[in-house]
Amino acid sequence: MKILEPKLSPNLQNTVDFFATMLCAQRDEEDIAHINFSGCEVQGIRAEKLDFTDCVFDGCRFTDCAMPKSSFTDVVFRKCDLSNLDLSDCSFQRVVFDGCKLMGATFTDCGLNNTHFIHCSARYAKLFQAMLKGVAFDNCDLSGCVMQEMTIRYAVFTQCRLCGAELFRTALKGLDFSTCDIEGIVVGGEELKGLTVNARQACDLSRLLGLLIKD
Repeated sequence: MKILEPKLSPNLQNTVDFFATMLCAQRDEEDIAHINFSGCEVQGIRAEKLDFTDCVFDGCRFTDCAMPKSSFTDVVFRKCDLSNLDLSDCSFQRVVFDGCKLMGATFTDCGLNNTHFIHCSARYAKLFQAMLKGVAFDNCDLSGCVMQEMTIRYAVFTQCRLCGAELFRTALKGLDFSTCDIEGIVVGGEELKGLTVNARQACDLSRLLGLLIKD
């Protein structure tokens, strides 16, 4: 399955004022569209059901912000600090997070479609009950992530850190963790059925499940 890339317009409107742009879109009941947000410093925003289409966030920082139930279509986040941002119950379609800080960010109950995370630091992010359909994690730190009860239709994990990630009740069949660091992952056992791992990982997981291995 090919993960689709964002479809961006060649000439986006540049702005550093996220708040004013958001207010205008809410007033006019329109999408926030065709905008390049560059270097925005956003603090204390609490807004639901925002719709972003054909946008780039470049070097932006969101502090103490929440945008639940929002939608992101054809959007790129590049080197943004989205730590602890509440994005619960949001939908993502053809979205890229490239070199972003996502520590503690909340993606609970989100629908992630054709979404690519590249070189992101997402320690302790929350993906509880998220739906993943065409999602790639490439060289990301997902240590301590809450990834319980996710539904995975198609996902790729390459060279990621999943140390201590909580994966209870998330079926991992068809996934390949062989290039990842999965030390200390938290599972009940049944989740591992159909998961591809390397030989060393298999030994570690067998001990996790209480098996004794003799030389």
